[in-house]
This record gives sequence, structure tokens and C-alpha cells, in this order.
Amino acid sequence: MVASHDLQEPLRKIRLFTDKVLTNDGLHLPEHARQDLERVSLAAGRMQLLVRAISEYPQATNGNFEQGSADLRVLLGSVKQDLWQELLQRDAALHFEGEPMVMGQAVQLRQLLFNLVHNALKFSSPRRPPSIRIVNRIVAGKDVLQAGLVPEAEYFHISVADNGIGFRPEYNEKVFQLFVRVHSTQHFPGNGVGLAVARRIVEHHRGRIFADGQEEEGARFDIYLPRTLPA
Repeated sequence: MVASHDLQEPLRKIRLFTDKVLTNDGLHLPEHARQDLERVSLAAGRMQLLVRAISEYPQATNGNFEQGSADLRVLLGSVKQDLWQELLQRDAALHFEGEPMVMGQAVQLRQLLFNLVHNALKFSSPRRPPSIRIVNRIVAGKDVLQAGLVPEAEYFHISVADNGIGFRPEYNEKVFQLFVRVHSTQHFPGNGVGLAVARRIVEHHRGRIFADGQEEEGARFDIYLPRTLPA
């Protein structure tokens, strides 16, 4: 795919030259400069993986979806590395509990978590430090009926809840629409893409995602990913 190659080439050069500087001059750099270059290289590497995954996306939608297992703790650790500055500046708390393993494509699931955590930080309340709680559990039967899912199947139910500014309940569906924003760009910059991508990733995994917002109280996103499907 030409577009994928065009994106990969500058990323490859970013990694090449940052790694070259680290190898040749790393010992002579201040510690903070060396760490910044390492973060640049890691971020470029993750972007390469994401571009590759996006370029392969049509195959998945055509039924060639191949999934493995992913550890949410590892993925969240990687997300924390990317968002360490925002987490530190806002004195944010990020908690995870429950079942660590899920079925899916790790690169895309990491992007899903990144988008949701970044969204929680971006729309945090100025009156309190952000608190983001992520819980994963296995559900079936009556616990999935209200989500319109197959009760005979098992699902990973991942909830991402925050204490930010939230949004009115009538926007629960609208927040997933591409380029749609429910808050002023003057106070909360963004492009209205993050949650649309999150939904696309979930649907790519044959799952569903729901939003539940309460203005000035926070928001919760409930994700259901298949663990087993009925025969």
C-alpha cells in the first residue's frame, strides 16, 4: 500500500537518526536529553506498528481477522509511557483491576486504551485531579443482555471511568461520531477523532462500546469484546 509506505518512511528515518545519536553521542548527552530521544524512538516505533495495523485493517473487515491474546497491564504500561507528562502535570491517578488478559490485536487494543485514557485527561475537571479507573471482567448471560449481546457467549467487559467534566446523557451516542465534538474547542482542543477510532477498533474486534456521561461528574465507557462465541 503506497500510503502506508509513505507514512512508514519518515518514521523509519526518525528512528534511524535518533538511535544513531543515542549510539554515537548518548554518553555525552545530559540525562534528560537522552531520555527524551529514547521516548522519540519508542513513540516512532509504536507509530510504525500502528500504521502497519491500519494498512491491514481492510483484511480484518473482509473476514481475515486473526487475533491473539493481549495483557492489558502491559498495554497500559506502554500508554503511561506516552502520557507520562500529562499524567504528572495533572497529578492523575490511573488504576487497573480485574482480568489482565483479553483476546484481540495488541497494537489496536493499545490504541483503544490510549484514546480513552487521553480523552479522560483532556476532559479532566479543573477542580480535582483526574482519577481514571479501568476494570476488566468476564461476563455472560443476563450481564450482556442489556448490551444487546448474545447471552450464550462470554465477553470481556472493560470499563473505563473518569471523574472529569463529563457530558450530557443525550450525547452518549454522538461522542462516537467522526469529527463531532460536544465541548468548546476554545477550552478543550481536539479534532473529534479519538472516540470514533475507539469505536472502530472495538467493532473491528466484533465487540460493542457504549458511553455514559454525566455533566460535571465524569464519563464511563463500557467495552464488550468476545471471549467465546456460541457454536
